[in-house]
Amino acid sequence: AVASTVATMSKNMSVAVIKFGEYPSMVGRPGSSQPFMWRRADENYKQQLINDINAIDVRGRSNWVAAFEFAFKLIRNSLLHIDSVGKHACKLENVAFLFFSDGDYNLPNGVTDQEIIDLVSSKVDQVENMGDYHVHPFLYSVGDQDTTVTKDMSCAVDGYWTRVTSAMTPGNVTSGYEQYFSIPMGTEAFRNFTDWSQPYTFATSGALGYTVSSLVYNRDVAPPQFMGA
Repeated sequence: AVASTVATMSKNMSVAVIKFGEYPSMVGRPGSSQPFMWRRADENYKQQLINDINAIDVRGRSNWVAAFEFAFKLIRNSLLHIDSVGKHACKLENVAFLFFSDGDYNLPNGVTDQEIIDLVSSKVDQVENMGDYHVHPFLYSVGDQDTTVTKDMSCAVDGYWTRVTSAMTPGNVTSGYEQYFSIPMGTEAFRNFTDWSQPYTFATSGALGYTVSSLVYNRDVAPPQFMGA
């Protein structure tokens, strides 16, 4: 599901993937040199991430506190860099935070569910207090684990929670995240929006050409529902 999400990202997005067990690390970024920041989701970087994600060997204990501390430090580093160079694409910058876990935390010793929830809530507030930023947490519980803490965390940070079962295809796991960020394209402002591809060679004729597509929404419901392109 993580690799599938990365594959669907556009080049206008930025992304970082964090692997965590006892200690967190940034996928595709060996070593511990600072600062860690997200990168533009160009095709080369996405393919590198997908290869590295598919090679991840998950085992051992799970430290959610260290993982969340690492993730939100990376988010703050990235936003501070954007501020320093003045590269704001929008008045409001949206930050999607996707968290996948296939088991309960067991580190650090003695930590409670409420302490973890309070930690994440405070980190979200820190990011949003930096400026015109909004954090959208999407929490995924993989398998048959106890989901109490992830569901309570989702409520505390105004996020979204999903249980991931073996019956779900990878592309459908994060459909809620994808649909949420596609909603603005269904508003009246984008009614006549079209997207043109880069020139490419047609397989059947060998001629050079383009493809144009338009997004189709059902605007009779609220919010507008994406139907296809």
